[in-house]
Amino acid sequence: MIIFITGISGAGKNTALRILEDNNFYCIDNAPLDLIPKIIEIARNSNISDIAFIIDPRIIFVSKKDPMKIKYFINKLIDKTLYLSKKNDIKIIFLDCNEENLIKRYNSNRRIHPLNRENLLEGIKLEKELLQKLKEKSHYVIDTSDLSPYDLSLKISEIILLKKMYIVKLISFGYKHGFISSDIVIDTRILRNPFYVSQLTNKNGSDPEVKEYLLSDPKTKEFIEKTIDYIDYIIASYLGNVKNFIEIGVGCTGGKHRSVFVAEYLGEHIRKKHQNTKVIIEHRDIHKN
Repeated sequence: MIIFITGISGAGKNTALRILEDNNFYCIDNAPLDLIPKIIEIARNSNISDIAFIIDPRIIFVSKKDPMKIKYFINKLIDKTLYLSKKNDIKIIFLDCNEENLIKRYNSNRRIHPLNRENLLEGIKLEKELLQKLKEKSHYVIDTSDLSPYDLSLKISEIILLKKMYIVKLISFGYKHGFISSDIVIDTRILRNPFYVSQLTNKNGSDPEVKEYLLSDPKTKEFIEKTIDYIDYIIASYLGNVKNFIEIGVGCTGGKHRSVFVAEYLGEHIRKKHQNTKVIIEHRDIHKN
């Protein structure tokens, strides 16, 4: 998929590009239009299928001072953008914003509008007028006036239907061997410990006897049910909205019994419940004493 991000200065084009980058798009900011076909060709030859460009007239605003010249070059830029879009099956997303919020953003960032250094409102109005044709011809228009970056992420995901392969990585570990830094850490030390059962000491959480021992305790079942509810909620809210990868650490004292069992149980559940999700399970300390 190839996407052009364009629109009004201050409407959030760079934020949108970062969102696409987090969704595994190869992103380029303000590339010359004449280079775009070549960039697309090189990317496809390198097996890069998802590309996003910011198409921005700001270089024209800065380099041309005559209003008539600006209008002429903007019209040429718009025509070429639309031509490239049609020829290469590129989707155009136009970001707009109301004048009130644009003024707040410019004042907050202490930026100067490229079209009018003295009068911000006049610069905003002129840019909206110049880009109206591109807005009308765009495939999607997003008004970012009242959108947070998170809301914008949801909007873009909905519009372009980012059906990527999401990844959940589960890492079991033992606290006595060192803590692990993950997006989420689940502590299983409240469960009874198979280590203190002589016939289970030298086994691990993948062995049927250990699984049976843990599941025979009602507390384990309750823990699993509540943890699954939490993980399901996190996956539904996080993957595709915040990013496409989440790492979950599952810890117990030694990283051999309870954490291994819970990580594998959660992994199996996620595989069945969440489509388009690849599950990776790693047992960091399973072979340590």
